[in-house]
Amino acid sequence: MIDYPTFCQLRLLLDEKHLTTAQVAVELKLDPKTVVNWAGRTRYQQRLHSKRPSKLDAFKGQIVALLERHAYSAQQLLQQLKPQGYVGGYSILKEFVRRVRPAHKPAFLMLEFAPGECAQVDWGSFGSLTVGSTQRRLSFFVMVLCHIRHIGSNSCCRVVFETNRYTVPYLYASQQLTLKVYPDQLLLHHHEKLIATHLRSYDRRQDIKNPDHIQELLVQRHRARDQTGLQALPRISSDKGCRKHRRRGHPGGREPLYRSRRVGSAPRSSECGGER
Repeated sequence: MIDYPTFCQLRLLLDEKHLTTAQVAVELKLDPKTVVNWAGRTRYQQRLHSKRPSKLDAFKGQIVALLERHAYSAQQLLQQLKPQGYVGGYSILKEFVRRVRPAHKPAFLMLEFAPGECAQVDWGSFGSLTVGSTQRRLSFFVMVLCHIRHIGSNSCCRVVFETNRYTVPYLYASQQLTLKVYPDQLLLHHHEKLIATHLRSYDRRQDIKNPDHIQELLVQRHRARDQTGLQALPRISSDKGCRKHRRRGHPGGREPLYRSRRVGSAPRSSECGGER
């Protein structure tokens, strides 16, 4: 059996260079019988491998079921299958067990520490530094506090950390969240799900926004406002007709004063800095 690149070279030598099969065999270092066999084919086709029956076939379902109940070894399975009529060997059973045995997925505990209880420390070197007329090695020391803080988001889709406000997706407004603090970023989790990341700001009283967090909420509010305006249009037309009717019924054509109702007024600002 030859591979596809060899087949292409074989067709090139036969069709374009017009070599004989013996010459092609020498050129490609193939057996002459192989060249003769492929010379009559215009398309490459891999050999079809027929699957041979195995003595293990009748027991594969039972083996999988046993492994799901307990972590049996291949030798233990062999002892259980022999009384049931298995006459195959140990090697094929061991290979099948290795392929179908459920993988052991590692499990980890989530570590939580109180403020100042634990820290990760590292020490490294960053080249050298000229000090006067000599070179001094420049070393650095890094310590990261392993502190996880539980924090609540407000109704304005924000959490407050070190006087700065950070947005969260609107679906997690007014919920209890977990804040993981790092020197350069903040990670916000809802249970085990990461819902927001922000670059940590060392400024004060800043409103740090991710527009994607409230974009869908803004779209919903605009749709609701447009729908309210459409529902108010028939009421306005009715009020105008009423005023005309009453004007005709009053001497001198004077219209009595009515309390007006504004429709579609500009949105008011809330204390969160967003639209209500």
